[in-house]
Amino acid sequence: MMRFITRMCWLTLLVITGVILAGFVTSNQGLISIRFWPTHAIMRAEIWVFVLATFGLGTITGATIFWFQTLSLKARLWSKAKQLSELEAYIEETEQQLNGQISSGHYAHQPKRFLASK
Repeated sequence: MMRFITRMCWLTLLVITGVILAGFVTSNQGLISIRFWPTHAIMRAEIWVFVLATFGLGTITGATIFWFQTLSLKARLWSKAKQLSELEAYIEETEQQLNGQISSGHYAHQPKRFLASK
């Protein structure tokens, strides 16, 4: 049920965004010219083309920056996961050695187990 509600919210958001974009495009039909410095290239198009292109370029740039930031987090996560698996292997090896010492009688006494006091 929650998945359905989430999908309906996304669909509603998409429809509202589409209506706003359609209104923006139809109300900004004026032509503008942009000169690309240092060249003498000039591009002429309607206002909405430049605005939406700038918005799209900003979205792609922001997503790329965010992706690069998550790469460092993922690298740190992989490093910590490797350390964790090495520690788990060490613990398992130590437990096996202790069990071997206990069963062979080389271990003089068993560790005391304490209950946490309330």
